[in-house]
Amino acid sequence: MNRIFIGLALCVILSTSRAQSKDSLEKSNPLVAEVFFNISGALGKATGNVNSTTFVSDPVLIGMKVKRQNSPKAIRAGLNFHLVSSDELSSQFQRVNTENFYSLSLGFEKRKDLGKNLEYYYGIDARYYHLSSHTETFFITNSSIIRSIQNGPGIAPLLGFKWKINERFELFTETSFSFEAINKYRYLTSEQGFKTVLEDKLVYSVRPVAPGSIFLTFKL
Repeated sequence: MNRIFIGLALCVILSTSRAQSKDSLEKSNPLVAEVFFNISGALGKATGNVNSTTFVSDPVLIGMKVKRQNSPKAIRAGLNFHLVSSDELSSQFQRVNTENFYSLSLGFEKRKDLGKNLEYYYGIDARYYHLSSHTETFFITNSSIIRSIQNGPGIAPLLGFKWKINERFELFTETSFSFEAINKYRYLTSEQGFKTVLEDKLVYSVRPVAPGSIFLTFKL
């Protein structure tokens, strides 16, 4: 009985010691959050949440990176979105169009110090894109509706460079090599309710993405 009690006591002591050691490690190496913004538009370059020729080319607008203070590894997440509505009126017809877009990214990066407040990093992002539009056209005698949906996943190995301004602020830019599988579906609905599929296909693409955006990081 005494041996069982001593064994249980030792287990409790060891568990407590490990928990205290883990707490001590977390206190000496706490989590750090970094919020970043795409400031390319503010510097005179038309990027950010302005729609590109290809919607998967739109860069991240805002995001966050989380890491341990003394670790070179970070988890990263990003978001971009826009919502556009337009109304076109002529003597023959009226056209009302709405478009909404969002993209999400979640990934990982590892950093290397170059000295003189410079760093480079490499990693990979998993991405998801969604673009939908709804166009309703009213003629004198009838009307029609065209709906379009483009969505799908992507993955992108990446390489970036950072410049540390001070303890709170950094600037960075990055390039990536993106792989995407985008489903494109578009159909027409007549006034009588008949549906005609205009496009239904899966498009695979591989494309390099040049470092065209500049991001400002703020450490919380």
